[in-house]
Parts: sequence; C-alpha cells; structure tokens
Amino acid sequence: MTKVIELVKEDGTVYATSLLVAKDFGKQHKHVLESINKLVKDEPKSRPMFLEGSKPDSYGRPRKMYYMTKDGFTLLAMGFTGKKALQFKLDYIQTFNEMEQELKDIKSIADAKGYITSKELDEVKEFSTAQRVRKTFTNTDDMFATYERFTFYSRRSLDVKKRITRLNQIIETLKTRENELYKNQNRGWKAERENIIELIEVILRDINEINNRSYGKKLGYIKSKAN
Repeated sequence: MTKVIELVKEDGTVYATSLLVAKDFGKQHKHVLESINKLVKDEPKSRPMFLEGSKPDSYGRPRKMYYMTKDGFTLLAMGFTGKKALQFKLDYIQTFNEMEQELKDIKSIADAKGYITSKELDEVKEFSTAQRVRKTFTNTDDMFATYERFTFYSRRSLDVKKRITRLNQIIETLKTRENELYKNQNRGWKAERENIIELIEVILRDINEINNRSYGKKLGYIKSKAN
C-alpha cells in the first residue's frame, strides 16, 4: 500500500511538518527538532526553509514544531538512510511537486478569470501533473467522461507541447491498463478493453489534429514574415 504523504498549504507555499516527518521516518520528534535547530542556524534569512510553530499535545499544552519547505525537507532528509527512508524521501518530493503544481495551476486560472470554479478545482486535482493523470486514468470508471474533462483542462492550461506529451502519457497508461485486463481476464474485461482501444484511437486522432493545426500556424507565420 502506498504511503499517503500529508503536507500543508499556507499562503501559496507547500510545507511538511516536523511531527509528520518524525512519524513517517520512525524517529523521535525531539531528535528531528535537534537536527532542524542545527540547520536553522545556517539557513539564509532571505529564503527561510524552516518556520517555527506549535501544536497542542494530548494534554492541550503547546508543543514546538517546525514547518519546512521542499528545500528544507530535502536538506533535513539528506541524513535519513536506508531503503525505506529513500522511498519516503521520493514520495515526499513527488507530493511536494504535485501540490506546488496544483497551486500554480489554481493561481493561473484565478488570475486569468478573477475566480476559479469548483469544477476547475477538481480538474486541477486530477490533471495538474503527469502522476495525477496516470492515476486518474488508471482508476476511472468512465474513461470517456474523464478524457472529456481532461480535454477542457488541457486546452485552458497546457501549451501544445505539454498537451501532446500528456496525451501520450494517457495512451501509455491505457495500454498498461489493457495489459492488466488481458492478464487477469476478470468479468467484463473484453468490453472494457474495447473501450480502451476506442479511446486510444480518439486520442491518436486528437494528437494528429493538434500537430496539423500547429503546423498550419507555423506555415501561416512563415508566410506573413515573408510578406
């Protein structure tokens, strides 16, 4: 089972907390605090990586803790060793990247329109990174409706190059899903496999259309420059 990494979003920045890091990496919180205190002494004041805070303990007493940015976490986690620690570090960094991209996409939409709808928020959470796209298309029960949502999202949020890259990632995910269906052959697998094949054909046509449209724009630009 994949570890669920819990991070905090505050004022447009993503943080991990010393409490959760201690818990996830099997360390005593006081030892994590000691390590952070050493790093705080040398961190650049212009770009703080650790912010001191507090959280009530089981008796309601304030307990010192730290919020840390991705850079702060990376610096702290350098000293964590072992195979399990390595996987947790990778999971944390991936989660940081996903949440930071999510905040960027939300800000981009909100800045352009002055607001963001709940539907647009859901699309960002589904499609803002390659990992989220793969997860969404691996687990969706209605892949055509999901692809329609992705199409709206990608037209608004992705340039041509990124859109084509993401479409190819969707195809790879669907092919992996198709292979799993063929291997297990659970009830209804043939119908689902046909849907996957049909959707892949739709995506390939869309990629071809995007490439042709992009090529046409380039030709138009070249002709206008020539004139």
